[in-house]
Amino acid sequence: MKILRSTILVTIVLVCLTSCKKFLEVGPKTDVAQEELFSTQSGFKDALSGVYIQLGDDFSYGKSLSMTTLEYLVSSWTSSAQTVESQLGLFNYEDARVAQQFEAIFNKHYHIIANLNVILTQVESKKDILDEGYYELIKGESLALRAFLHFDLLRLFGPVPKSNASSWIPPFVRGLSKTSQPSVSATQFRQYLREDLMQAKELLQTVDPFLSYKMLDFRNGNYNPTDKFWNHRHLRMNVYAVTSLQARIALWFDVKE
Repeated sequence: MKILRSTILVTIVLVCLTSCKKFLEVGPKTDVAQEELFSTQSGFKDALSGVYIQLGDDFSYGKSLSMTTLEYLVSSWTSSAQTVESQLGLFNYEDARVAQQFEAIFNKHYHIIANLNVILTQVESKKDILDEGYYELIKGESLALRAFLHFDLLRLFGPVPKSNASSWIPPFVRGLSKTSQPSVSATQFRQYLREDLMQAKELLQTVDPFLSYKMLDFRNGNYNPTDKFWNHRHLRMNVYAVTSLQARIALWFDVKE
């Protein structure tokens, strides 16, 4: 899987119009178009909603990381001989079809991370156009999602903790750049995860309605905000999801936080 060990060229994601659909159509747009998207609070909401839509992609949690590729990798499903599914179960990473599956997962997740980095860059410079609470919610969710995706990339493509300190570690991309992003040490990778999640939790703890309502309130509609962007907190990266992710990472690295 040579392609998976190359460094990543993360390009600046340039978008146009204030809609989730247009935000997902990444292409050679202009900086003016990106400025247009993030010139309003609605644009920020659309951009973050667009990220959640991308997470449902076939090569993300829509299929590969939930029902197909990883499930066949651990032989959860029966597969026919000589199919890509059977080769996944045999850990045949030399099979071109298997390599393509993981390359697609790899590229998709760094693409989503690039979109999150666009939001994080813009929300910091445009916080004055956001109503009370929106800056904390949007930045908190974006930071946590960035950590979430990087952690899964590490689990998929990095070494098992304590197995080999010199093994290749996926890059942790924290900003926008047209240059290749180098790999980092496992210690530095964990520190970046820790920083993103600590900041995300601090932000969300000040505004997340999940701290005032119960799970059933979100499920049965007892929580009914004027702006529906605040709804469905049980399905988004809420403050408790951040805490759970912190625990998962601590267990993975075998450290006490």
